[in-house]
Amino acid sequence: MNILELENVTVTYSGGKAPAEHISFRVPQKSIVAIVGESGSGKSTVLRAVMGLLPSGGKVAEGRILFEGQDLGKLSQKEMRQIRGKEIAMIFQNPGDYLNPRRKVGSQYLETLGCHLSLPMKQRVALAMALSLSPKLLLADEPTSALDVTIQAQVVYELLKTRQRLGTAMVIVTHNMGAASRLADYIGVMRAGKLEEWGTRDQIIKAPRSEYTKGLLTAVPTLK
Repeated sequence: MNILELENVTVTYSGGKAPAEHISFRVPQKSIVAIVGESGSGKSTVLRAVMGLLPSGGKVAEGRILFEGQDLGKLSQKEMRQIRGKEIAMIFQNPGDYLNPRRKVGSQYLETLGCHLSLPMKQRVALAMALSLSPKLLLADEPTSALDVTIQAQVVYELLKTRQRLGTAMVIVTHNMGAASRLADYIGVMRAGKLEEWGTRDQIIKAPRSEYTKGLLTAVPTLK
């Protein structure tokens, strides 16, 4: 059974710009999917569309996003808020976004943490907060971005341990094919707003069809 399905999803912004076009993929229960691509490829837009957190002027103009068979596009804002965080959680690209003094719960404590914790510890705090309600699906936007190779490996380990312990399905957005190869059961490659290639980890890593994917593979750092 699939926990998440995107069916021909196109996201548009004001003025007709489409940062993601005709995106289709499925996330089976307890699986990890990595969406890989360069900056501006539209991969983060896909995550925000799932969460219903597109910027002002952004909308899902075409297609459906199904969570456990339920069309998220047909839910009211109140119904979506009930799902967001409890059923579907997200880790944003900057883990410090979670450590915001404007947040209502524990804001002063988290503000202090934000001033003094290292980046790896902020990653762990963000992950712990996202998982606090045991969501069924975790969306992570560049969880290894701006980290050295050793710390990247630690973050990968934490995510894999989370899947093993809680059975949480995940969609990980990253530009790092090395992290994707360690984490994912399935990999999608995005380029210029379109899903250029999709397959199992072995299909993408061992037998890529796209020249773009092959280029991403040539720049893979080694995770110790």
